[in-house]
Amino acid sequence: MRWFGLLLCVVSFSSAADGFVWEVSKGAETMYIGGTIHVLSKGDYPLPKSYDKAYNNAEVTAFETDIDALHSLAFQSKMLGALYFKNSSANTLKKSLSTKAYSALSQYFKSRGMNINDLKKSKPQMVYVMMVQVEMMRIGMTLAGVDEHFNERRKKDKKSAAFLETLDQQLDFIVNMGKGHESELILQSLEEMSEMKEMMGKLKAAWRSGDRAKLAEVALEDMQKDYPELYQSLLVKRNNAWMPQLEAMLTTPEVEFVLVGALHLVGEEGVLSKLEAKGYTVKHLD
Repeated sequence: MRWFGLLLCVVSFSSAADGFVWEVSKGAETMYIGGTIHVLSKGDYPLPKSYDKAYNNAEVTAFETDIDALHSLAFQSKMLGALYFKNSSANTLKKSLSTKAYSALSQYFKSRGMNINDLKKSKPQMVYVMMVQVEMMRIGMTLAGVDEHFNERRKKDKKSAAFLETLDQQLDFIVNMGKGHESELILQSLEEMSEMKEMMGKLKAAWRSGDRAKLAEVALEDMQKDYPELYQSLLVKRNNAWMPQLEAMLTTPEVEFVLVGALHLVGEEGVLSKLEAKGYTVKHLD
């Protein structure tokens, strides 16, 4: 299962590619839905023109959650509080992992010039987030992703924003990621770090070209098979919760441009398939 794909999608190609954007309509009502990757590299910009087209045609830009509040000091403090052990003597990173997982993790951080003892208060979920950040920097993915890019644009253009989830809901997904399977989370992630660059290339190629089937094959199928509970909690449950909100948007006079992680849009349980099953016309915007 590609754990890092969850965080970047739960993703340097030609800007002429079509992009991961769809027009959804029923009768006279229309909205746009675009798949995001939360961290990008310099070569990923400019984005495919379909993103600009959808943004320019919409009066409201909708995101998974309030991005400005997500970066606030208050929320960052709350997140750190949830991802660190409060009693470090009774609960530590070492005690929360198997001997095999802790030893492998120690070697990993040593190879990156870091000391695992500095992370003894960190929960495995926090360590996983740090690992992804370290590897993203190593392969040059250090720029704002699609959602932050358009959040800054809509503020400059004074466009309205809408949000599908609260900050507490977002935090809950991170805190409970791999819960009960923390050693497996770490060991599987360590195996994938060495192929991060190649894997992200495949993810971004499918995202850039608007290939729903390929993105599902690359990043979704293993998760469905190996971690069905995680697939349900991180993707299916959230997709189902978003559907009434998306359908409500299609009844408003305003046109919305909805931006969510690309993995939420693919597969039989993805948002686009759910909309198609309800009789909406879903057309790739090229």
